[in-house]
Amino acid sequence: MAWPADPKSLQVIDRIVTVLNGIVGGGPAYFYTPRGVMKGFRHYETVTKFPFYMVAFEGSTDRPVPTGDNQYHQTLAVSVKGWVDLEKGESVTKLLRCVRDVQKAINEDTKSGAGPLSLGVICCSCNVDTAEADSGFLAIEGRGYGYFDQRVVAVIEGDWGEL
Repeated sequence: MAWPADPKSLQVIDRIVTVLNGIVGGGPAYFYTPRGVMKGFRHYETVTKFPFYMVAFEGSTDRPVPTGDNQYHQTLAVSVKGWVDLEKGESVTKLLRCVRDVQKAINEDTKSGAGPLSLGVICCSCNVDTAEADSGFLAIEGRGYGYFDQRVVAVIEGDWGEL
């Protein structure tokens, strides 16, 4: 039995996981290679290698809007959370560098020519949301672990069954 195509919202989440897994640090483009990327959430006490990124559906920011001829567009939010550990006695530097790595990787995948399965093809638009007050949350846990939460906002289009 053949499976139908996944909903575009799931395709966006899966692509973000793939993009984050593709980060290679230590070169001219990125600071750190992720030691783990997953769909869903995990508490830092269960993470053994850092940086560790988690990707999950946050929700739709509006109802699907008809655009004509049985086509709709919908804006959805995806949460990219990350845990970092201490580096040289502090986690602030690593935390901010990891946030930048995530933002750069997602941004690069939205550009034309990034590939047939890129966020630039799956979505009408996709960006790390910096306009919301709760976007880009950064925190340092009491034992030195750093934590961030970035919201990725994507607009997808398709017929009702594709969203």
